Amino acid sequence: MTTLQSRLAEVFPEPQERGFKTQVANLCGVTPASVSNWFGNAEKVQTISRENAERLCGHYMLKVSPAWLAEGREPKFAPEPPHPVEGKRSPRDSGAPTVIRALEEDFVAVRRADVRFANGVGQVYYEADDKPPLVFRMDFLRRLGVASGKAVVVDSRGVSNEPKIRDRSVVLVNSGDTENLDGDFFAFRFDGELLIKRLEVVAGAGILATAENSDFKPKSRLYRNEDLANLEIIGRCVWEGAEL
Repeated sequence: MTTLQSRLAEVFPEPQERGFKTQVANLCGVTPASVSNWFGNAEKVQTISRENAERLCGHYMLKVSPAWLAEGREPKFAPEPPHPVEGKRSPRDSGAPTVIRALEEDFVAVRRADVRFANGVGQVYYEADDKPPLVFRMDFLRRLGVASGKAVVVDSRGVSNEPKIRDRSVVLVNSGDTENLDGDFFAFRFDGELLIKRLEVVAGAGILATAENSDFKPKSRLYRNEDLANLEIIGRCVWEGAEL
């Protein structure tokens, strides 16, 4: 049987961009250290869960089967999906647990994460059931700077960023944009808390998180350089939608 390390090397043959392991960790709900073991220590980790294998196959559009990726089970390649009935515009991969994937030539369905981001006090809210994805035009995502496979929709609760981000709204996050902290809204995790705030780098000090709502307390918080090992940027918030 092949090792997990060799299987991952086969489906990810090219050197990955900076932040790749953190992205995989966020996708699978594990720590970056665990992902480093997947890719670099075949003796320590021989398998991953079928659920995480399905997430990797869906998110990165891998053609191998999740069972092969997770445990080395044959057959190696996933069967081709059935072709849609001519004349119907239905998602080619409806229901797949993926972050973003193509529907037709002009549209993509973006997965809604099963965690609600606190737009306020920093609580973590877990959704019991999966929610249907939201469909966006591809040219709209491109205009927002979102590359294929780099988007996720999260639910936001709280008033700290009103009126820009309303309570109980949905927020489109560009997970491919995590490094240029320029004062825009970002979704991020700190010590287990999932938050949305305006983030900017303060030279020599750390990262400043600021609430949009002038009445919200505390208005801002500085994450100092020595604390940044516990801070993970999930992505830039590029669109918000809410019920009227």
